[in-house]
Amino acid sequence: MTSGKRTLPADPEKKWVKSWRMPSDEIAVYGREGAAPRKPGTIGYHSLRAGNIPSSHTVFFGGMGERLEITHHSYNWECFARGACDCAAFLADKAPGFYTIKDVLSL
Repeated sequence: MTSGKRTLPADPEKKWVKSWRMPSDEIAVYGREGAAPRKPGTIGYHSLRAGNIPSSHTVFFGGMGERLEITHHSYNWECFARGACDCAAFLADKAPGFYTIKDVLSL
């Protein structure tokens, strides 16, 4: 039985990577197959979905012989619903336009 989760980086994930001023699609490689190394000058991105885990995200920054990991876990969807409600409240009195989470958090 499938959960319907996608196994490739979704558009929101790609936008998240770009928001960190990460490389453009010109040097980004999404997913891999086989044992061949990536072309020099490219950066690999991969997404993994598992079972009924609501949300666990880890970003790996890897170098030769080391890696740095930043991980976020959520155990249910309530935190996302609260965040969506906070965003809706922020937009309630705003004019039509383009807003980011930085606007909502006053960053």
